[in-house]
Amino acid sequence: MSKQIQEQEPDRAPIGKRYKYIPIKSARAIWASVFTWLACALIFPLYRIGWLIASAVITLTVGLIVKKTTKPETRRIEVPFSSGNPEVDDAVREFDRVAAVVESDRAAIADKYPSTAAHMGEIVSLLGKIAEDVAEDPSDLKRCRRFMNYYLPITVKLSDKYASIATKDNVANVVETRESIDTAFVQIESALRKQYDALFADDALDITTDVAVLDTMLKKDGLQSDLVDKD
Repeated sequence: MSKQIQEQEPDRAPIGKRYKYIPIKSARAIWASVFTWLACALIFPLYRIGWLIASAVITLTVGLIVKKTTKPETRRIEVPFSSGNPEVDDAVREFDRVAAVVESDRAAIADKYPSTAAHMGEIVSLLGKIAEDVAEDPSDLKRCRRFMNYYLPITVKLSDKYASIATKDNVANVVETRESIDTAFVQIESALRKQYDALFADDALDITTDVAVLDTMLKKDGLQSDLVDKD
């Protein structure tokens, strides 16, 4: 599993899509050169060859300085998610879909039940992180397939149920149901966190194994001491 740990963005891309960042060439250097040339034309007698050459050099220098010091700009656009693997695409879109449902329900009950909304927010965040993990490393899909088949449907069911009873009067059955779902949300959040951590635990195990094999090979080939001496 090769992945970079990234903090989740506060605004996620729509279901089945991802953000793509496109570098944009800045026009600042061009405009700086234009204004510099105009300034030179107003200040210097460009009909003289010496001043014409000097103005050209100044303009070129200003343009290069501005180009070198201008930070690159990027534009964010939405693109359909596609890994080239239909199974991965379906899995990522399903995680996205469930996250969108829970987020919608969370927003609906946030004012009245902030504590529950906080747990639902964590569930949304973890669903997004697992989706990103599967998108980056398709081999992780098989590690969470069983998890997907059970926890995602039950999460949607409980989330929608909570939102539907949030506006009901606090009669005994409603309160009991709401408290049961509250407990379930805590358990789901914990399960998602453990599943996410497990993906990295497997990765750490793979790396540890690779390092152990490397160490053995270095010792066997008599190269380990040479590397240590160089350090």
